[in-house]
Amino acid sequence: MVAKSKGATAKRSEKGGTKKTQKKSKGKKSEAYKVVGPACVLAYTFIYSPDDRWDEDEPQYKGTALVPKDDDSIVWKDADKNTQHGSEAFVEYMEGLNDLHAKGKKSKNPLFKDGDEYDDEKSEFHGHWLLECRSAFQPKMVDKKRNSLEDTDTRIMAGDLAKFRITMIPYDGFGGGVTRYLDAVQLIEKRNGGSDAADDFDDEDDDEETNDEEEDDDEETNDEDF
Repeated sequence: MVAKSKGATAKRSEKGGTKKTQKKSKGKKSEAYKVVGPACVLAYTFIYSPDDRWDEDEPQYKGTALVPKDDDSIVWKDADKNTQHGSEAFVEYMEGLNDLHAKGKKSKNPLFKDGDEYDDEKSEFHGHWLLECRSAFQPKMVDKKRNSLEDTDTRIMAGDLAKFRITMIPYDGFGGGVTRYLDAVQLIEKRNGGSDAADDFDDEDDDEETNDEEEDDDEETNDEDF
């Protein structure tokens, strides 16, 4: 039986998403499932500016995670915030939520793409499931200590190790299923571009000439979901 988030309701208002779902449900509140995925290498990221290559009128922020196949060591959280283990269990859980709202049939819109079906030019996809999540709104970004990355020099990029917090909202059209929205991204390990910029410099003595520095208080964002 698929676990679901108790008392959760849809809060999105973007076009083509929740508004349509709420309209078709004739006033009934849509169930929303919040899931925190496992730490995965990111294949693609559009989290600082939306991707408008396919739709200039409604560009989308998005990210694609490479979920390793048959990895029992990875950890994730289901919609009831229970800690779970294993990549195959994660895939089955997510697809189970999708199929639950597909009127008892297999959804026509699978959540995962099989990385083994890509040619050798994308060999890094082999042995993985590709999970893409989108949003009309820029996702929150935090580090592994759950501190906000806003107004910092650290950027989350393709090739980095990160977690997604995903809100899944049911829809009725096209055979039914769930739409996955990218709510937040947690940077676990910076892999793209090597070390952070601060690691490339040495400490300087106070009496040496330095450039004027502007100090900002770092805003700490503690997101209990991660």
